[in-house]
This record gives sequence, C-alpha cells and structure tokens, in this order.
Amino acid sequence: MATVNIVEDIPPRAQYVANQGDNSFTYAFSIFADTDLQVYKTIAGNIADDLVDILVLSVDYTVTGGDGGGTVDLVNPANAGDTITITRAVPAKRTSDYQTAGDFLASTVNNDFDKIVMMVQQVKEFISTRILGFNQSTNLIGVSTVVPSPEPLKAFRWNATATALEATDDPALSAGKALASEVNAKASEDAALISENNAANTFDEFDDRYLGSKASDPLTDNDGDPLITGALYWNNSPGSMRVYSGSGWVQAYNASLGIADTATSAQLEITNLGVDITGEVTDNLLMSVNKGLDLSNNPGTVAPGTVTTSRILNFYEEGTWSPVVEDESGNSATLLNNNGWFTRVGNKVDFSCYIRLNGKGSMVEGDFVRISGLPYNIGNYAFYTPTFVASRWFSLTTAVVMMGGIGQLATNYFVISRINSSQTNTATMTVSYLSGTSQLMFTGTYFV
Repeated sequence: MATVNIVEDIPPRAQYVANQGDNSFTYAFSIFADTDLQVYKTIAGNIADDLVDILVLSVDYTVTGGDGGGTVDLVNPANAGDTITITRAVPAKRTSDYQTAGDFLASTVNNDFDKIVMMVQQVKEFISTRILGFNQSTNLIGVSTVVPSPEPLKAFRWNATATALEATDDPALSAGKALASEVNAKASEDAALISENNAANTFDEFDDRYLGSKASDPLTDNDGDPLITGALYWNNSPGSMRVYSGSGWVQAYNASLGIADTATSAQLEITNLGVDITGEVTDNLLMSVNKGLDLSNNPGTVAPGTVTTSRILNFYEEGTWSPVVEDESGNSATLLNNNGWFTRVGNKVDFSCYIRLNGKGSMVEGDFVRISGLPYNIGNYAFYTPTFVASRWFSLTTAVVMMGGIGQLATNYFVISRINSSQTNTATMTVSYLSGTSQLMFTGTYFV
C-alpha cells in the first residue's frame, strides 16, 4: 500500500463540466490506491444517477498520482456538457492488526490514522450531499440519495421508479401559476368588455356630435334624440358645414377668428387672428401649398375684389447658410469661420455673412474670387445685376479702398470686386489678394 505523507483538509470530491474532447481531470486529495477513487460521468442533459453514471477502473478510465492528488484520464473523451465527478471511496474497513511485541512502524501507524481521517472526510462529504433520516429497515438497495443540483423554483421528489431524487416543478407553485393565469384571463376579459363598451359609447358620442351628410337641417340626432349644442353636419346642398347653436342651425365658422365660410368665394376674410384680451396673437396662420396673403384689397390701390398676383405674400423664411470661398474653377479655401444668415420674404432675399480663412487650399492665384452657397439661386431677369457690399475686410495682401460683390444670375454665388487706392473703376479681385488668414464680411439683397 502506498504511503501518504499528510491528509489535508480538502473535500474528497471534484466535479467538472467538460468541453468537447476533454479527457483529463485532476483531483487534489490524497488516496492510497487507484481503487480508492470512484468516477462518474453524467451525460449532458441527463439527471445524475449514481447507478447509471459510475465508470469502471481500467475499462473507462485510468488513475495517476495518489499522495497529494493526481489525474483521472478517460479512455473515451467526454462530450461538451458532460459532468465528470471524482470522489474518494477508501473502504470503511481495517486491514492492519498490531501484534504484541511486534513492529510498531511509523509508516503503518500514519497510514492507519490517515485512513481514519479520510473516512471521516468521506462521511462529511456524503452527508452534505444526501438526504438522511431513513429508518434502519428502509430498503435502500439500488437507491441513490444524492440531492440534485439546485434549480430556480424547482422542488425535489422521487422519480417514477423511486430510485433517485429529481428536480421538478413545485405542484403548489404550478397551481398558483394556473390560478394567476385564470385571474389574469378574467381580468383581460373584463378589460376587453370595458374597452368594447367604451368604444361603443365613444362612437355613440361621435355619432351624436357629427351627424354626417344631409340634404337639410335635421330636427333630431341620428338616434332620434334631441340635438346637442355644437352638433355638426354637412349640408350637401349647396355644400357647407353647419353647426347647431342650441336654438337653430347656422353656417359653421369661428366667430373669435372672424373666418367665414362663403359658397361664392374661395378666399377667407380674416378680421381677427386669435388675439386674446391682452392684445397678443395666440395662434399661427397656416397657408395651403402655393397660397398666401392676398393684399390686393388695400384701400386706394386696386378695385375691391380684384386679385393681383404681385400683391400675394406666399413665402417667408428665416435661416442660416454656409458661405464658401472659391476660385472660378470651384477650388475652395480652408475656412476657420463661415457663418451666414438670411431672411426671405416673397421673392426677396436679404443676407449677410462672416468668413475667416485658415488657408487658401488649392485656389489658383490668378483666378477671380467668388462666394458661393447663397440660400437661393439668384433670379435670372433681363437687365438685372444685383450688387452686394463688403462692410469690413482684414488681412488682405494688397490694400483696397472699396470692396463689393456682383451676383451671377441663375447661380448661388457672387464675384468679389474691389477698388485699389490707385484705381477709379472697380475690378474683379483675384485670389492673390487673399492671405491665409483674410476675413470678409458681406451684406446684400437679391431676388430669386
């Protein structure tokens, strides 16, 4: 029998969940002989069963080591998810007998005491993983009392053959779930009934409020009940919306807005647009596509009722734009700042911008300089040349006394012009006038 130097306080059990192809598993506790180990392999997905899972030494596995631990090597590698359990099973018997005046060797005495400690550890491990308390007369032959691995909301019970414990759903919990499902189903049924009733009530209220299309003023609602104040219907002759005032039907309109519905005109006469008692406008006037404010009927201008297209305001916008400095070929400078602002009213655009260069990039020195990126293309009108003003400029390579811009028709850019101190006429400014840090500020107005 092998000698064990010392028995450490280590549980005589090791367990692994194998990866595909694993066949070598270590144990850290001491044994005297290979037969002191019992090895189990629980197939992935199966419930542990000692009688089924136990392996045979030299047939299913081999053992190396002993004192201080060693290795169990499977003959056939494990599959992914298999559970490998290694336990010590030193026989609970004594094989030595001391004789009077015989040898009292330290190795023999140490081994005997080591075996006692090992058996105590085995009992400790056994009772920590099994259910005890059976009567002595209980027949436990072929029965495993190993407690299954814990699972959430599971209870333990004997299997169908009463040979092992298994984890299963708690009957009381299942009954509670069934009751809860029944209660929830009833609540859902009640909620559906309430929703159905609410929908019916809502439809009835709507049906009382809007009576649909009719040829003449109705005397009752669609259910034959008295009319409610505010009820509406569409009069299909001549074709208009009418509202019940409480005493009779009138043409539908909002008196506080002064918007009247007339059958002979497609225009809306606006006398008061949502003005509250403080004199502030409380709502927006929304226009349909391609429609605007018709200012033709201003007193003293044109005959009443005459619509003049040029007097219809149909566009307003405020916004920002990003100016770009470039040469006539479109090569642009690098900009540190390029801020632009604009307001468009009708076809008129007022703009301003501030530009600060951070290098001229690949611009050609002899090309003229232009500013592109205007929010709208300049209108293409006969004899029309919009001009713009440079309000300030800094860090040019050549001094100028005046600077401006000339808008190019049907484009979104203008060309910069300048006057030097020695000139009396304007000339197009070339890229050579700009430095890598020039700053320009322009304002202007043009028509789209």
